Amino acid sequence: MYITLLKPVILLMTFAYVFLLVKNLVGILMQYILEYKEKYLSRAETNLDDMYATLQPDQLIVINISSVVIGAILASTLIHFFAFPIGALVGYILPQILLSMAKRKRLDKFDSQLVDGMTLIANAMKAGNSLLQAMDRLVDQMPPPISQEFRLLLSEVKIGVALDEAFLNMVDRLKSDQFNIVVTSIIISRKTGGNLAEAFNKISNTIRERDKVQGKLNSLTAQGKLQGIIVGALPILVGGAFCVISPDFMEPLFTTLIGRTVIVVIVVLEIIGGVVIKRIVEIDI
Repeated sequence: MYITLLKPVILLMTFAYVFLLVKNLVGILMQYILEYKEKYLSRAETNLDDMYATLQPDQLIVINISSVVIGAILASTLIHFFAFPIGALVGYILPQILLSMAKRKRLDKFDSQLVDGMTLIANAMKAGNSLLQAMDRLVDQMPPPISQEFRLLLSEVKIGVALDEAFLNMVDRLKSDQFNIVVTSIIISRKTGGNLAEAFNKISNTIRERDKVQGKLNSLTAQGKLQGIIVGALPILVGGAFCVISPDFMEPLFTTLIGRTVIVVIVVLEIIGGVVIKRIVEIDI
């Protein structure tokens, strides 16, 4: 009798407990998503602003989500249904890799323009222009990205930022080792009262020789980089070929615990191998 009466109460309490638990978990999950979104938008806005890109952070989020969905669909369709987490992970990482590559490409272009820019500033100062006037000539005569960065530097100076501070802000924005050398030399020359035009000439010659040595090193390590790419791509290419040729043969790899463990081990070893090869073949001077 009492048990019969208590059953609805127990069921109601269980339902209330489950409801509160789910509600709290959803609340925690939503809070985490909002915090992640805020951090992602802040980081994306900084990266896009540094690149002077017209793409908005909200658009980048849409691209990232679309990439995750498309990657999951392609992996589950072309390889196996249980491969969709791998496709989603690749879709999540790919836009960030492309953004990082675009940022790196812009930085490399800036570094390649640096010698000509320093030479132009040195010649302008020898002709009687001040440092700010010489940088203004650089902005007018040279193409982006170096003209964009120096235009922003001059804009900061015009609104009251000290020149040395504006240079340091530019270093923080670019993360360029070569430009860091330039700024350090400029600040020391300004503080010690040295000849800035001569300093710019020496800087441009130093960077030119540094680029020559770096180019020789890159040519010597190019074979090692290519070998690393080929060795790293072989397991993926061979596995993909087997998935297309004989899906039944590869099915245990995605449907059994041992198979999924093997996939995780393969991914971890691929990452470790890539990092090791990268550290071996990359030589900075």
